[in-house]
Amino acid sequence: LTSTKEKTLWIIANEPTHYMKVAVVGAEVTKKGLVGLASDIFSSTLSMRGSEYEASYDEANSKLDINCGSKNSAYVLDVTKESIARDKGGSKYIDIPAKKVAFMREVFKYCTFQTPDASFTGSALFKNTKEGMSVRFASVNSCAFYDAKESISKTEFEVTVPMIRVMDVLSLVSSEAKISITDSCFIIESDTVEAVIPTMEDETKGYTD
Repeated sequence: LTSTKEKTLWIIANEPTHYMKVAVVGAEVTKKGLVGLASDIFSSTLSMRGSEYEASYDEANSKLDINCGSKNSAYVLDVTKESIARDKGGSKYIDIPAKKVAFMREVFKYCTFQTPDASFTGSALFKNTKEGMSVRFASVNSCAFYDAKESISKTEFEVTVPMIRVMDVLSLVSSEAKISITDSCFIIESDTVEAVIPTMEDETKGYTD
């Protein structure tokens, strides 16, 4: 958890291969700071009943006190500024209008299945050209190909990403966004979310149209 000079509360998940930073709309921040919590402890605080959450940081005792119908205290972890940083050097961003973000979200939904393969941990080959956009999704038990005659940008690109991660991020983007592709990462940023998702090898090569 971190707050900024703009008084925005951000939740940051920082894993060895993934990074996500999400703004909490409506939260009131009175003091700038950075607090680290174990993910399972943080999740448990969200199950507290009550209409409003109020949190205060007891720096002397390394505790985060949360009031929401009842009171819960969680010990914080040591967090340095470097632990939430990601090297995006050399990134060239592609602007995606809000309506194109919504279009991306719908296209990815077309490639999911209500089957025993519900986790759909496979990869999606995501390609944009002047002629349109295509998604090639493949997992162990299923595949789906979708072609659209609508491009999301004048910039052409091709990247293979874990489908579920991209869908999670797109569900949080409600306005225009920027995407960037580096040698190892697919980056999505908007006013309320920033995500760094590792790219993958193309798993669709074993399937044909």
